[in-house]
Amino acid sequence: MICNHCGEIQYQSTTSRNTTSLLVLLPISTLPFSIMFDLSPISVLLLGLALIFVALFVMPLLLKLTDKEEPLW
Repeated sequence: MICNHCGEIQYQSTTSRNTTSLLVLLPISTLPFSIMFDLSPISVLLLGLALIFVALFVMPLLLKLTDKEEPLW
């Protein structure tokens, strides 16, 4: 990303990258619960869509930027 104010390249921080990658896995977690609790396909689809929207709305709040590229670990 390029900063609008200074024109420098900004990178996503390591902690932010790890947090957002875990957040993306949230909608996928409905699959084991649908099997364990014998949920209908419609309820699994609605729950998955709701979790996708939650992840998309929360992700910008968790985004932290830094001016240096950090290693993943």
